[in-house]
Amino acid sequence: MKKALTAADDFLALEIVMTVGCGLRNGEARAVNVNNVVADDVYRVHEQIHSNTHEPAKLRHRKAGEFREVPLPRSVREAMERFEEKHGTTQDGYLLRGPSGYHTGTWDIGAENLADTLARLRVRAVLPGHDTLAVDHRLILGEKQALAPGVVDDFEGHVDDTALRFGYDFALQSYTGVGRRIDGDWSDFDALSLWPKTEGSQHKLVLRLVAGGVAYEAYPSMPGTEGGTVTIPFADFRPAPWDTADAERRITAEDLADLSQFNIYINQDSAGTATAGAFHLDDLQAV
Repeated sequence: MKKALTAADDFLALEIVMTVGCGLRNGEARAVNVNNVVADDVYRVHEQIHSNTHEPAKLRHRKAGEFREVPLPRSVREAMERFEEKHGTTQDGYLLRGPSGYHTGTWDIGAENLADTLARLRVRAVLPGHDTLAVDHRLILGEKQALAPGVVDDFEGHVDDTALRFGYDFALQSYTGVGRRIDGDWSDFDALSLWPKTEGSQHKLVLRLVAGGVAYEAYPSMPGTEGGTVTIPFADFRPAPWDTADAERRITAEDLADLSQFNIYINQDSAGTATAGAFHLDDLQAV
């Protein structure tokens, strides 16, 4: 946790503190609100930020209006107070800059440019008192290609029209990841299939499927350097280690009919042979 907090910005750090310190789920942590502190040592949880709509929603497994109260450690309360003093709150008391916790903008691309052309996009974040942050992306401007049922991505029609190249650098963090929103009904599928090709670093690959509001994870092996298809039965997925409330839960057909997110992470492993590198993934799909 200390490594994650060191690498995280203030917004992600607060989310981590709420999940670890109060045992909140991710969506509940994103809804952190100063008005929910009902006593010096009690935090009232009555809503979450839905992963699809980015809007407040009722708690999982509870009726609208129901809530639960959790212990509020002094360290967490003080973290909330420091965040409020530095960043303020919304009019409704949310700390993470509105329910979504994201900053958004509008890019007027123009219909004439939506012709499957390659574009380069640089996004900058100017933070008072900090260095300007910047990230570059290559994009194909055009109509989104329809994917077959069960397909997360086959990486056809992307910038390189080939497998996803996933780069990592553990100089300042112990994990990195990418994700996308998904929907559809996978209840007729039994497993997740993918084609990985690694550089033999032996770091930990994490596949996270959010289904039925629960983050389920699987950890395929990354020992060799040869590419090949790997199939992981949904029965082998387990709730993420931090979700202790759902530790004994297993994926059901009902969960697979309620999908919201798919994420890929690579976590640094003490047995890893490199601190920076890349691996490739292709043909991510339910089978």
